[in-house]
Amino acid sequence: MLVRDAGRLSLGISEDRLSGPYRIGAISTALLDIVPKVVREFRKTAPDVQLTVQPGSSQSLYEDLLAENVDAVICVAPPFQLPKGIRCFPVAEEPFLHIHPETHLRQDENGVLPWIIYDRSSWGGGLARHYLDKAISHVPVLCELDSPETIAAMVQEGLGQAAVPRWSGLEIHHSDLCASAVPILSIPQRSIVLLQRTMSHVAKIDLLLQNTALSAPRESNPDRANVQL
Repeated sequence: MLVRDAGRLSLGISEDRLSGPYRIGAISTALLDIVPKVVREFRKTAPDVQLTVQPGSSQSLYEDLLAENVDAVICVAPPFQLPKGIRCFPVAEEPFLHIHPETHLRQDENGVLPWIIYDRSSWGGGLARHYLDKAISHVPVLCELDSPETIAAMVQEGLGQAAVPRWSGLEIHHSDLCASAVPILSIPQRSIVLLQRTMSHVAKIDLLLQNTALSAPRESNPDRANVQL
């Protein structure tokens, strides 16, 4: 503890000015949706902050926050009650959609499009576990991974179908996917949150991140039974 605190002093971290190192952990979809806006805002408002962005899974980033390896985390809401030392700010609510390629070029010999599964052991994929277990009971599974944007890219290539959360980058980066505009009501929405420590040595930088991340546009407006994203 004393060694870590001495290290902070040597780095010139101060609560009175926006300067010094600041480490943000972010899940893959947040790297596309939120982090670019954060980097732009920090460059404009706090150019003396030495910003570092660390990718990772929600669980691994949360553990890094507890270990003080990062200062803040943008991740899926933890599936458990947070300790008093961690603050949680809601960033976005993302309904799950069923996506499939515009043309089913990669069906198997029986005309079945295999499933690409959002990792059911992850915090996000775990929300869809019961739906997916039922959906894939008589359908082949191509693979399972914790990366919605990679899953969307594979579906776009015609490799399979999937159920993924509707993050804003889905429309931006995968515009020729087909999807149901009606959320899969049996799957809870994926909540994206910002986690920070309650007792922070960088309170003003924490506040800047809160104001930036929480104001990021994350709306979606499906209003037809079926849409092409």
